[in-house]
Amino acid sequence: MDVVVQYAIHRLNYKLEDIIIYAWSIGGFTATWATMTYPEISALVLDASFDDLVPLALKVMPENCRGLVTRTVREYLNLNNAEQLC
Repeated sequence: MDVVVQYAIHRLNYKLEDIIIYAWSIGGFTATWATMTYPEISALVLDASFDDLVPLALKVMPENCRGLVTRTVREYLNLNNAEQLC
């Protein structure tokens, strides 16, 4: 996402204040990262995204894997949009 923002600034001559980011589903993670990194971005629209990946992962995994799934997601795939927005 950093490359996209840098391209908009340096090649398309946008100011950060003129950039609006729209993200769908898992793209919400990179979009929240961009707005966290560039707080001057004027708006962020999240469509059908999630705030935390753990509950979604637990729904599709067997109950006896709950601890492993939670630990793995938190340590290696911690796509926590809500954390980046706060």
